[in-house]
Amino acid sequence: MTTLAQTRESGFKTNPDYKVLLEPSPRRVRVKFNGEIIADSTNAHLLFETRHLPVYYFPRSDVRMDRMTRTDHHTFCPYKGTASYWTIAVGDKVAENAVWGYPEPFEEVAALKDFVAFYWNRVDAWYEEDEEIFVHPRDPYKRVDVLDSSRSFRARRPPAALTRARPAITRSRSVTRFSPISSGPTPTRSRNARRSRGISASSPSRWMRSGSMASRWRGP
Repeated sequence: MTTLAQTRESGFKTNPDYKVLLEPSPRRVRVKFNGEIIADSTNAHLLFETRHLPVYYFPRSDVRMDRMTRTDHHTFCPYKGTASYWTIAVGDKVAENAVWGYPEPFEEVAALKDFVAFYWNRVDAWYEEDEEIFVHPRDPYKRVDVLDSSRSFRARRPPAALTRARPAITRSRSVTRFSPISSGPTPTRSRNARRSRGISASSPSRWMRSGSMASRWRGP
C-alpha cells in the first residue's frame, strides 16, 4: 500500500479547542448496497466533530472490503489528515468513492487509523439494530431511542451474598468480549457468578438508550 505523506500540519496546533471525538456505539449498525449487507458491526463508532453531524465509522474487519476497490482520489482534513477513498461494486451497481478512511491520521486522532466511513446517500439503506434509519445517525445525546432488535439478552439473579444488588443484564454481541447465549465458548466467571441463576432470556428484544445512560434491554 502506498504511504501517504502528510504535507501539512494538524489544525489542532493553531486551534486546540476544536473537537474530534470518536466514541463506541452500543448499537448494531448495518449498511446495505444493491441487496447485500456490506457493513455489519456491533463495534461501530460515532465521530463527533465541531460543527458537523455525527458520522458512523466502522472497523475494517466488519466491512466487506472485498467489495471495494481503493482509488487514487484523496482529500485533506486539517484535523484528521489525508483521506483515502474506495469504490463499492456489488453485482452491476457501482458507487464511486463512496467510502473513505484515514490510513495515516494525525496523532491527535490516531484511533481513526483502522476505521472507514460511508457517504450516507451513496448506499441504499442504513440500519440501527433492526430498524432502518434515514438522513444521518441518531445523536444519542439529543434523543431517546427505543429500537427493535434481533439480538438476545439474558437477565441473571445474583447469588445469595448479593441479593440486595440489582440483577445484572448481559447482552449478546458478536465481538470477542461478549458471547451469544446459544453458541460460542463459555467465558470464565467468578464463583459467585457461577452460582447465579438465570431468571429470563429473550430474543427478539427492544433496545433503549438515552444520552449517556447505560443501554437497557426489554423483552416480551
